[in-house]
Amino acid sequence: MKKLKLNQTNFAGAEVLSRAQLKNVMGGTGSCGVKVNGTWCTVSGGASTAEGMLGTTQTCNGGEISGTVTNWCCDSCYWN
Repeated sequence: MKKLKLNQTNFAGAEVLSRAQLKNVMGGTGSCGVKVNGTWCTVSGGASTAEGMLGTTQTCNGGEISGTVTNWCCDSCYWN
């Protein structure tokens, strides 16, 4: 794999992540979901939206399922 050398030019106002932080970057804007009362429900908005729903009360499947979000996952999940 070719190593890239990046410099910190033209990052005005941007947050630069450390190497350790970059290793924890996951997801994206692909298909994501949350687990509500044991059922996986699709969410739009990517990984940050799905992760941000943890511990909140949500409804899905047209209101059939309601409860606290216990898990989140994106494209690599078994249900995708």
